[in-house]
Amino acid sequence: APESSGLEISLNGEPLGTFTFDPEKAGGVSVDIPVNRAMFLTDNRLSFRFTSGAGTECDEALDATHWTVIS
Repeated sequence: APESSGLEISLNGEPLGTFTFDPEKAGGVSVDIPVNRAMFLTDNRLSFRFTSGAGTECDEALDATHWTVIS
């Protein structure tokens, strides 16, 4: 189910936040994430991990209703 889908964001392996997708806001949402300066290194890795509640119901990878856009 879409309400069990979400996004986990990490910087250099340290979690910054976990967000659950709200089907009522499927048109888009902005999120500000405060980051402590001490977390930044010379080389940084920003990671996104998606969790999908679609399970085996999702047959169509090209179906835009299952996409997430990060900009």
